[in-house]
Amino acid sequence: MDFSLAQLEDIYFILSDYGGDSSQDILNKINEKYTFCWQCHKLILNADYEAHKNMHFDDE
Repeated sequence: MDFSLAQLEDIYFILSDYGGDSSQDILNKINEKYTFCWQCHKLILNADYEAHKNMHFDDE
C-alpha cells in the first residue's frame, strides 16, 4: 500500500498523539525514511533533516 507524503504526515501526527503502544511499529517504519519536524508538522527525509532543522534556527 502506498501513501502520499501528506497522508503519512497525518498518520504520523495522529499515531504520535493518540496511537498508544500498538502504533509504535508503524511510527518506526515511517522513521526509517523520515523524521517528523514538530515545528512545521511535516515529514522530512532523514537525509535532508539536518538542513531543514537548521533552516528553522536561521528563521529565528
